[in-house]
Amino acid sequence: MRKFFLIFSVAMLSLILSCSREESNGLMNNSISSFENFAVYNAPVFTVPPSGGDDTDELLQAFADAQAAGPGAIVQLTEGTFIISSIEIHDFIGSFRGKGKDKTIVLAAPDLPCKESFDDKNTTSHLLKFIGGDVVIANMTLKIPDGFACATETSYGGRDLVTILSLSDFSDAYRPEKRFIKALVDDVHFIGGFDDGTGGSGDYNVTLGIWAGGDFWYFIEGNDYPFSRQNICIRNSEFENLLGACEVCNMGSEGISDFSNNFCHDLILGFYSGFNYGSNLSFRNNKFVNNSWLDLWLDDDDWGVYMYTERTKRTVYEITGNTFSPANGAIAINMLDWKFVVYPEMNLPPMLFKISNNLFNLNPDCIGILAQNTQDAVIKNNKFRGSCNTGILAEGIVITDWGGVEHPAVYANNILMLGNNMSGLTSSVANIVLAEKTSNCTVAGGNNSGNVIDNGVNNKITGPKKIKSQLHLGGTIRDNYRMHRKK
Repeated sequence: MRKFFLIFSVAMLSLILSCSREESNGLMNNSISSFENFAVYNAPVFTVPPSGGDDTDELLQAFADAQAAGPGAIVQLTEGTFIISSIEIHDFIGSFRGKGKDKTIVLAAPDLPCKESFDDKNTTSHLLKFIGGDVVIANMTLKIPDGFACATETSYGGRDLVTILSLSDFSDAYRPEKRFIKALVDDVHFIGGFDDGTGGSGDYNVTLGIWAGGDFWYFIEGNDYPFSRQNICIRNSEFENLLGACEVCNMGSEGISDFSNNFCHDLILGFYSGFNYGSNLSFRNNKFVNNSWLDLWLDDDDWGVYMYTERTKRTVYEITGNTFSPANGAIAINMLDWKFVVYPEMNLPPMLFKISNNLFNLNPDCIGILAQNTQDAVIKNNKFRGSCNTGILAEGIVITDWGGVEHPAVYANNILMLGNNMSGLTSSVANIVLAEKTSNCTVAGGNNSGNVIDNGVNNKITGPKKIKSQLHLGGTIRDNYRMHRKK
């Protein structure tokens, strides 16, 4: 069953270092750092101008020359439009740069060879793919024009492309000797196209702007699928005309993902994070505008393949300084602790969410923050305004695993909601809802002029009016968005 995804100057020093931190997770990388990629003076530069036709071979030759020149080399595109077919680069240590977003445009050629990647190699179909190494991708537009992206139909569905950019430490077709990838994506515009709507991406002809994780589609018996070792920083970039902007998955305890200062608009899904176990993920100062389903979907669903994987370290999400403006009926942040519920006998540490200093511009029927089976989250100093269903909803939900077994809800527990300003919010249900399966939660401080529905156990409400309600909210987000299975 297929899975749906939903991959300078010294003055930049302080920003670059923020995307190159390694000490917190003990990442080991024997290559030069992404900062050094920018700062190597007199590094060889291999310049590629547009040919007016297909530029695939010229670009592949430039990468080959840059790799032969050694770490830090630069593949430099001039201004103009470049037409390429699918390109895959292994173990590149250097920079791939244009002359500016919307000045250098890399355009997908017609009839990409998606079947070769997807069905023959069991890897993601792509426009541009990096496996292994330490790469900087900056200052350009990557675009899929309208119409069918792929030459023929694949088992993914129709002739849709999976991702524009893929960043992986291994694939089912190639395993680097040193399995690791560090990548910095800076000032890149990702634009998808539209087709007849018959493919896996609906009306779009590509699912994702970026896929980051192990590059495989199905789990094939006998193959090894370790957790991905990656340090990914995506910043100052724009995503549009896609099912989803970015998906980061199957990172282990060494994984780092930083998503900062990006603009995600008019999508179905902004960012999806799944089965990252013990990793650190941060979302800072992004703008999510008019996305029709979810801005951030953050869970640890194992998709039926990492079922009994141990983890001793919490996956930590830090979400701060963002602006969420979801479309009518959409959800800004959905956090779902799945594995904690399905395998209670393993005593797994639940995910940890820290959500602070964000702005939520909510529309009718929206939910700002949805916390499902969530433990120990801290939601503080956020501002909510507009007209919505609920500002914050905490609940415990029943989980049905991939084997069809139903697991009882776990209380959403010990959530701290401190100093949140809801004075500009009008809600049709309540500003804050603590549903039946909640316990030991605290609501205090801030400016919350609306009601708080408390149907849970041992919750503490200070300030706003607390009421009981017979309203049954039920499970809000469950979908077969993506799935792996053995082939």
